[in-house]
Amino acid sequence: MVTMMQNSARLAWPDVARGIAVILVVYGHVVRKDIATSGQDVGALGFLEATVTLFEPIRMPLFFLISGLFAVSALNGPWSRVLIRKTAFFYYLYVIWLVIHTIVLLSTDSSITAVARTPVQLLAQLTVSPSALWYLWALAFYFILAKLCWSARWTMIVAGFGLHILAAEHWLVDFGNLEPGMRNFLWFALGATLAGPIRQAHVAFKWWWVPLSAAAYALACCLMVLGGEAWITVTFLTASTIGAWAGVVGAIAMTMTMKRLTKELAWVGGMTLQVYTLHVPLLALWIWFSAEWVTPLLVNPLVSVGYALALTAGIVGVCLAVPLRRYAPLLLTPPWMRQRSSTATANDRIT
Repeated sequence: MVTMMQNSARLAWPDVARGIAVILVVYGHVVRKDIATSGQDVGALGFLEATVTLFEPIRMPLFFLISGLFAVSALNGPWSRVLIRKTAFFYYLYVIWLVIHTIVLLSTDSSITAVARTPVQLLAQLTVSPSALWYLWALAFYFILAKLCWSARWTMIVAGFGLHILAAEHWLVDFGNLEPGMRNFLWFALGATLAGPIRQAHVAFKWWWVPLSAAAYALACCLMVLGGEAWITVTFLTASTIGAWAGVVGAIAMTMTMKRLTKELAWVGGMTLQVYTLHVPLLALWIWFSAEWVTPLLVNPLVSVGYALALTAGIVGVCLAVPLRRYAPLLLTPPWMRQRSSTATANDRIT
């Protein structure tokens, strides 16, 4: 029985982890970009923001750890594969969706995230100051840096620590999302460098890992709060590293015990790219449409909590339902990769 559960976990847990992470991303944006900026005395706002903060050290580190895990095949290949199938792939997606985001955000006069209002600002977002789509921009950059370090992989970890410190200490000139882009290379590097042990985690999995990782993460979060701003670089780094591992452990445990939920989360995880690219313009459109009649209701704590959960589920559901791959495939796959098999394309979009 244990072996059968472990085989199931081997197939599904990375998608489950990605599904959890992308839902946390959407939830964080719903709370911070909609509810917290509504201009009203929102009931339970402190609780909602606390839940976002609680999972902040998990969501993006877990994302990039899994991305690094699946990057190994490309990094073992020639430079042409890295540049064409990875860097160009992700930068193409970044540019296409940056244009879409900019049009929607300008059309709705949205301020939920930084938007280019001049050609110079657009050029900055295309190059050194990425937009809310910084995850795609970062992956395009990460593959180049990782390939440069691949022959001596320890240098990739050193580079990750260095970039994390530079970003965390605000030593970079950043007008957008350059800092998170630099800060998260560390977990991409760890995922790629430790790909073997991470891939086999489901085989070595022990149930005592669950309470241990949860307790370690809770302790790290407490230290982050107690340490304050003076120690935030060290404590956030610690909490994020433990949080990424706790995310892996949790995903494996869920895959081995909650088959129905696992199936749904794995489906979401397999559609991560679509959810990630669509949710911000959908959120902007929703706020533009509903702000006047929804905002007054958020004074009630139960309504505000229910609204956060319902809007998160609704946005994720709409993202999953939009048939982009059927009717607008170029929004997810570059033209030079259209001839590849659907399996290969799917593998590319999750790394």
